Amino acid sequence: MKIKRKIYFIFFIALYISTLSGYAQSTAFPYNIGITTIPGNCYDDCRIIINMYDAAGNEILVDPQTHNAQNTTLYPLYNIQYNYRNVSAGTNTQYDTLNNIQVLAGIYSIGVTAFVPVTLPNGQTDYELVDTMVYNVEVVANYDHLEASILSTMAGNGGRCGWRPSFQCVDRGRIQLKLLKGKFPYKVLILDASQDTIRHATFWQRQQSGADPVYADYQDYYTFDNMPIGNYSIRVSDSCDYTLWFSIEIPNAEPYNIERYACCYSDIQDTTTLRFRSRIISSQTLHDYDASYLDSIIQYRFINPGGDTTVWYPYGCSTSNPSTYRVFIDTLSQINSYCDFYNDTVIFQIRDLCLDTILSSKFYYKKNFGFRDELFSVLMDVSTDPDTCIIHAISGQTTQKYNFILATNPNYCYWSNNDINSPTVVPSHLYFSPLSYNVYSAVDSSLITQAVSNSHRGLVAPIVFFADTIIPIYIEIRDAT
Repeated sequence: MKIKRKIYFIFFIALYISTLSGYAQSTAFPYNIGITTIPGNCYDDCRIIINMYDAAGNEILVDPQTHNAQNTTLYPLYNIQYNYRNVSAGTNTQYDTLNNIQVLAGIYSIGVTAFVPVTLPNGQTDYELVDTMVYNVEVVANYDHLEASILSTMAGNGGRCGWRPSFQCVDRGRIQLKLLKGKFPYKVLILDASQDTIRHATFWQRQQSGADPVYADYQDYYTFDNMPIGNYSIRVSDSCDYTLWFSIEIPNAEPYNIERYACCYSDIQDTTTLRFRSRIISSQTLHDYDASYLDSIIQYRFINPGGDTTVWYPYGCSTSNPSTYRVFIDTLSQINSYCDFYNDTVIFQIRDLCLDTILSSKFYYKKNFGFRDELFSVLMDVSTDPDTCIIHAISGQTTQKYNFILATNPNYCYWSNNDINSPTVVPSHLYFSPLSYNVYSAVDSSLITQAVSNSHRGLVAPIVFFADTIIPIYIEIRDAT
C-alpha cells in the first residue's frame, strides 16, 4: 500500500528582531530562515529541513565539510550550526551541523547559530555569534503509537481472558497480550529469568476476531499457551520499532494437598456402602480448563477390611471448579452386614501421577448407637457397648411411664491427615432395616414391650410400671441381619 506523505512548509521572513535571540549576543541573525517539516511514517522518522535565504529569496548554500556558507564573500557566515528541542517531550536541546534532521514527532523550538566577521576599532577582524530561534513548530507523523498491555487477571471459566497457571509435569500456562495501534508486524520476545529466549513470534495481522474483551478470543488479544512455570520479561515492538517491556509470573498450580474425609450420616441403611469426601488444594484457584488434566493425573481407591482393594478410579474433577468437594462411594463387597465391619478399618488413598505420590488415610469405624431416655441418663448402664446387630443394656428402676429411644449423632465428616499409623475414629450408626426393639424383664425374661421401625427415628416404645415396683429390665435391639 502506498503511503501518502504531506509536506508542510513554514517560512519565517525578516527575522531580524533581537528579542528572538536565544544567546547572550545582541546581534540578530542577518538572514531569513525557512523551516520545512516532513511527516514520518513512524514515530521517529519525521524530518526537519532548515534553509537560509537572503532578502531576495535566494537560498544560502552551506558547505557540508566546513559548515560555512559556500559563498562567504556574498554571505559571510561561518561555523553554521542548527539546534532543536522537542518541547512536548521535555528533552534537552540537540545540535547538528546538517540542516536535514530526523526527529520524533512533537512540538519543537528550532534555531540557527553562526559566526560573522566584524571589524574592530583597531582594524583587526573578529567573529561575533549571531542566532535566531523559531518556536512552536509542529512535527507530525502518520503513526499512532503502539499500545500494549499484559492481561494481569487470571482467566476464569467459560473461555474468559487472562493468564493461566502451569503445572510441574505439563506446561499449561498462558500469557495474553493486548496489542493495538502501531503498525504491523508486531514482534513479541519472551525471556525467562535467565534472559534466555523462551518464545518469539511475529504477527502480521490480527489472530482472532472476537468482539467481546471479556473472552480470550477478542480481536486485540495475542495468546501464548503451553508456558512453563516461571518469571518472564516480555518485549513488544512494531514495524516502527516502538518498544514496550512487561513482566509476568506463571505460578505453579500443582495440588500440594488433597483433603480426605470419611462421612457418617444419621440414617444410612440397607446397603454396605461407605461415603467419603475429598477436595483438591492448590495455591492457585483451579478452573474448568484444569479439570481434564487433573483427571488424567489424580486417582483414588479403597483398601477395605481383609485386604479387599479396589481398582484406581479417576478422581472426576468438577468442570466448573476442580477444587470443590467430591463425594466417593466405597462398596464393602466382602461383608454381609455392618456387624462384620465395625471395629475394622478402611484405607482411602489418592495418588498424583505427576508427583508420583500416594496420600493414604486410615479410618477406624466404631459403632455409635446409644440410648436416650426421657428422664436422665444416670438410669442407663453406660458401660454397655451397643451394636446394630444386638444392642443391650440394663436399666435401673422406675415407677413411671418410660420411653427408650435409639439415639445417634448428627451427620458429620471426619478429616484425616497423612499418618496412616494414626487411624481417624469414625463414630458410625449403620444398619439394615427393619430394626426391632424389645424390652424384657430381667427377672423372668418376659417381653414387656416392643417396637419395629424401618428407621431408628421411629424406634420408640413406652414402658409402664406400677407405683413402687422395682423391675430390672433387659433391652435388645437388632437390625435385620
